[in-house]
Amino acid sequence: MKFFTNSKNLATLQLAGNSIFLIVLFLFLGCEQPKSNRTIPVGKKPKNVVTQEELTVTKIVDGDTFRMIYGGEDISVRLIGIDTPESRSNERAVNQATAQNTTVEEITKMGKRSAQFLRKLLPIGTKVKVELDIQKKDRYGRLLAYIYLPDGKMVNEVIVMEGYASVSTYPPNVKYEERFRDAYRYAYENQVGLFAPDSLTIYEETEK
Repeated sequence: MKFFTNSKNLATLQLAGNSIFLIVLFLFLGCEQPKSNRTIPVGKKPKNVVTQEELTVTKIVDGDTFRMIYGGEDISVRLIGIDTPESRSNERAVNQATAQNTTVEEITKMGKRSAQFLRKLLPIGTKVKVELDIQKKDRYGRLLAYIYLPDGKMVNEVIVMEGYASVSTYPPNVKYEERFRDAYRYAYENQVGLFAPDSLTIYEETEK
């Protein structure tokens, strides 16, 4: 399974013939809690945190998108540098399914697991801090950001390292590309999250 990464240096992680095998694994995803005791490499402190105040999460939209109060408004935020499967059947889910030679149903099952992980990582009411890169918004008007938990961990990186997102960096917002690739490599090599082998037997439908 390519897991939607467009980072060229990650190609070495994809062994010939493993796409179908990983797709099968992803169909049966376990209900895994975020592991707070896992070491997440936080690197240097962010230099471009746009505000020192803690901003409030109001809604989780998808595995890589959520809403928060920013500047007095409830806005949509897209996590920079990562990508998760779509959790709803839409045009993008169709494109992902076509690219991965699988079905939209399989894509959305994976997407729901990623979204569930983000809900547990960022419960409604969580206070977060924001760091921007060069491009501030995407074509949909969503704020493009690196999000930091109260303990200093970067949400974008945690999601990748726990195996629920792939690397998807686009210039000019490539500040932490290497860091995300390292996190993805860790998830792949350690078979966590969507890569977990035991997901074959412990799958539970999370959205009725």
